[in-house]
Amino acid sequence: MKYLIMTLIVLLQITGCAQPNTKTTIEFGITNPQPGKIYKIFAEVKSDTSTSRLVNDMDYLSPDVSDLEIQLKNFRTVGDTLFGEYSFNDTTVKQYLKAGCIQVNISNLKYSAMITTSWAALDMIEPKPGGFFIRRKK
Repeated sequence: MKYLIMTLIVLLQITGCAQPNTKTTIEFGITNPQPGKIYKIFAEVKSDTSTSRLVNDMDYLSPDVSDLEIQLKNFRTVGDTLFGEYSFNDTTVKQYLKAGCIQVNISNLKYSAMITTSWAALDMIEPKPGGFFIRRKK
């Protein structure tokens, strides 16, 4: 019986490593989206908000921040605003998100300067307890 309980605890530990709801889903809104334009969305996630690679009015290719581009999903329109969403993995360390957006003309591929948001806090996972063990009682 005690081996069964111990085996059950080990199996639960191995299969139950993830917590439910370990993602923060953020909605991104584009007001008055224009026909013939596409929108590129960028996201920077970090724990220190003193500096950012995303700067208002920047050219996204100089310095190149294309590695921060994300693909939104679940689009919907409410009034004059197009919404899309993206999910970020939660961590045990407090992290913040800064986003940027540029508009690209489909016909000539010219693009606008970037517009950015302020930093927004993401959710955290509850850290594991300090210690946990089992032992056989004599």
